[in-house]
Amino acid sequence: MADRHVLVVLDNAIDSQQVKPLLVGSASCAVIVTSRRRLTGLGITAGAQRLSLAPMDPQESIELLRGVIGEQRVNAEQDVARAVALRCAHLPLALRITAERLATHPRWPLSHVADELSGKDRLDVLVDRDNDDLAVRKVFDLSYKALDGETARMFRLLGLYPGPPISAAAAAALTGHSLALTRDLLDGLIGVHLVEETGLDRYWMHDLLREYAADRAAAEESDAERLAAAHRLTSWYTLSVDAANTALAPQREVPPLDPPPAGVTPRTFTSDTAAEEARAWLDEEAKDSAVPMGRLAARHRLPGAWHIPGRLWNWLLLRKPWSMWISSRTIGLEAATTYGGPGGQAWVEMNLAEAYRQSGHYDRAQRHVTQALTLHRRIGDRLGQAWCLEALGFIAADRKDTPLPHSYFSRALDTFRQTGDAHGEAVARCSLAEADGLLGNMTGSQAGFKEGLALHRRMGDLVGEGMFWDRRAHLQQQQGDLVQAVQCLVRSAECHSQGGNDWGQAAAHDLRAQLLGKLSRWEEARQACERAWKLYDQLGDPRATRLRDRPAEWSQPGEPSITGPLRR
Repeated sequence: MADRHVLVVLDNAIDSQQVKPLLVGSASCAVIVTSRRRLTGLGITAGAQRLSLAPMDPQESIELLRGVIGEQRVNAEQDVARAVALRCAHLPLALRITAERLATHPRWPLSHVADELSGKDRLDVLVDRDNDDLAVRKVFDLSYKALDGETARMFRLLGLYPGPPISAAAAAALTGHSLALTRDLLDGLIGVHLVEETGLDRYWMHDLLREYAADRAAAEESDAERLAAAHRLTSWYTLSVDAANTALAPQREVPPLDPPPAGVTPRTFTSDTAAEEARAWLDEEAKDSAVPMGRLAARHRLPGAWHIPGRLWNWLLLRKPWSMWISSRTIGLEAATTYGGPGGQAWVEMNLAEAYRQSGHYDRAQRHVTQALTLHRRIGDRLGQAWCLEALGFIAADRKDTPLPHSYFSRALDTFRQTGDAHGEAVARCSLAEADGLLGNMTGSQAGFKEGLALHRRMGDLVGEGMFWDRRAHLQQQQGDLVQAVQCLVRSAECHSQGGNDWGQAAAHDLRAQLLGKLSRWEEARQACERAWKLYDQLGDPRATRLRDRPAEWSQPGEPSITGPLRR
């Protein structure tokens, strides 16, 4: 090789030791090594440059399909072509096998293959009929069979996890191992490209690998072992969410949960910045993981199916992700109704009702609250009954069904006082004060608001105080005192901001902008509107679209449209 220009390709190397005797020393030659392993030794001893090949990106996948089956077929079913690429996990081998099948059958619509790839036997579809060695499952087998016992078990159990990237701490709960050992096992899986590291302590496997891992778990783990792993994982998630929920609003009392099973160490939030840490963790974990975690718990008949959405309550009130809120509670309600007992069912009914109420579906909300009230009465849960009465009052108030809210809030307040729930008492007191004002009882309203504000401040409940100012603003708006309503909304936005309630802050600025417009205070209105728009946009709230162009529309004086009162 000394005087020649040669490229040596060493394909599918087992390890660095196998490669070293074949490395060419001449500067005029080069060596390319492919392997299912990282071969870090070559980087250390030979200065090799490493390149990890990820799955293709969506556009590359579509171009591969175009090249094999023709541009016309892909263009005729572009959405289906993208679905096919996604269900092949953008893996070149899976895409090539699928494309060749379509090329062999030119009259098949792409939707036929897309349907085949949506089933549970997807790996059995991804095999070449002429050469069964060309099969995605067999490629995975080569990497899996090289794993040692504990690393292989780590891989199998990851197949039980149905969500987005998993944290190392959650993976440790899944296996029952220590965090340090779990990280070592995950690093071993990264080394053979069976797991991808997506961030610090975050790990992911694409759908085909997850399906393969689940198949291996079904074949090699007993039913009891799979149930124990699901129990550990959902318990870790439930207890971690519960700790975050408490850090966000310690004044809201919730029944304690059972202790974690052996080998499970849930997250805790105990520092001076516990609320901020809890909110950040839930922002990362809850949005995408709550629904699949609930499904996993329900599949194994575990209480996490309804505990998980229930313990997300304080975060949901801050972020209001309607789709996830309703989906997670629908799963929880079905599970609680099937095997959870009336207590679990009642709380899920209530939580689901609040999601429907706040999103404007009052009939559905009423049905769920009424069912929850019946269940709480059946088991003698007076505190649960009080929250149901409070919820019925909110629904009646939203429907402007005066004087019905006053009756509900009054009964709820009495029960909260009797049961000693200070948070419930503060909420009901402010609600009743607003109802008194709408009925013209201003003396009772002023006294009630004063008492409610004192209760919220005594608990240090900034979000609750923000909602107090919301109610004052709503009452003053109804009475035509827009100047006082605007001042209350300034206080509301300040409290929600300090309490980390971006949604409440955005809603206060939104209504304040509308009222300032009616007062012809255009510059203040534009500023408030821009603040609301930016917050809604960050939250992914659809109201951002409505507000985006409004400040420009107010460049010339003119009365803006009013979109309705601030929701609680």
